[in-house]
Amino acid sequence: SYLHKIHPHLSCVLSSNAPIKVRIDPEGFCYPAQGNCSIGHATCELGQLHCKQQGVLRSILGAVQDEDLFTSAQIEIWCTPLEFSIQDGVIRVERMDFLLDNRLHCFTWGEHNYLSDQLSMTLAINPFIFQGVAQTAENKTLPLLLPLKGSIANPRIEKNESNRSLLALFSAEDALEIHSQTSAEKVHCKQIPPAPRAPWE
Repeated sequence: SYLHKIHPHLSCVLSSNAPIKVRIDPEGFCYPAQGNCSIGHATCELGQLHCKQQGVLRSILGAVQDEDLFTSAQIEIWCTPLEFSIQDGVIRVERMDFLLDNRLHCFTWGEHNYLSDQLSMTLAINPFIFQGVAQTAENKTLPLLLPLKGSIANPRIEKNESNRSLLALFSAEDALEIHSQTSAEKVHCKQIPPAPRAPWE
């Protein structure tokens, strides 16, 4: 199945509140008996999912410093529809927003080369989810942009000069400092894709 290869969160899904629906546009679709599948455009309606707490999800929840949430075996994720395409073994994923535990807003976009099982994605997190960071007009619109690498089953937030102290300490001061650096570097980053309509709003 290609479904679990599309996005890191899909590899830890335990159940969903409704059937997951996948709609594939006929144009550009090819599923040969041998060789790689090609999909020009597809939409996966995920809805509300119950996931194991592992990988990047666990890192995000650990940063929030909420003991009850962090020690829970499962986490509920509410997702916007996931739009993607597949060409030459590379799955290109458009922006998908998701709400963790009905309160923590994050989003991702990027690529997964399923032939080599290598992720090249961006994880965006609003900095006010970190304990001690107050929500302001600035950090509401300028999220932390973190490189998401590794494999689909073992994704990791890649450490670099901009986020290493945040990943090491997850403190309010670090979050504010990194947010300031990330905002300043925004001109050099990939343009943040526009937000889709969120079902929880």
